[in-house]
Amino acid sequence: MNVLIVAGGRVSTELLKSIVSEKKYHIIGVDGGLDRLIEAGIMADAAVGDFDSASDFAREKYIGRDSTTLLNPEKDFTDMHVAVISALKHKPELITILGGTGSRIDHMLANIGLLALCRKQGVEAELIDETNKIKIVDKSYTFSKQQQFGKYVSFIPFAEPVKGVCLKGFKYGLDNVTVGKMESIGVSNEIKEEEGFISIDEGYMIAIESKD
Repeated sequence: MNVLIVAGGRVSTELLKSIVSEKKYHIIGVDGGLDRLIEAGIMADAAVGDFDSASDFAREKYIGRDSTTLLNPEKDFTDMHVAVISALKHKPELITILGGTGSRIDHMLANIGLLALCRKQGVEAELIDETNKIKIVDKSYTFSKQQQFGKYVSFIPFAEPVKGVCLKGFKYGLDNVTVGKMESIGVSNEIKEEEGFISIDEGYMIAIESKD
């Protein structure tokens, strides 16, 4: 199973429809993301949130359904965090998050942390908007030049220093390098071969494919 989580951040109707057309998803709408789905003519399979940013129409449409998780506005975890936990219960192969980026940098950083939560449970997860695809990688990962999301691929350590980093097939290679927290050595790389390969001995990297 693949799970698509749609939140109220930056996501266009065109991108949403394009992602939904690619594969079959169990769709979870998160608060204001329900309005994004309604605008695209897509019905969520489940809804999560305190509905503080959802429209009156979305509230009427989803509150009271058995598949809706109505949260208290005063809570420990974000609506997105609860949605990701719900998604993980389905034991999916992939979790795709739309509307998880935007003007709220605090929410975006927290959402990147949720990608790490998924990775630690062995589930691939990605955060996508019009210009970026973000994921957490560990151990090894292969990027296809033919299927890449954008021109650039950047690697930034998540939390602790990342040890034994090797990059092959990229414009700028690395061979068994330790990359410290928030170091910029991995920013704005490019895939030069048919595939770009990263291997890591210890730690997690934020991998960002960017179009601009």
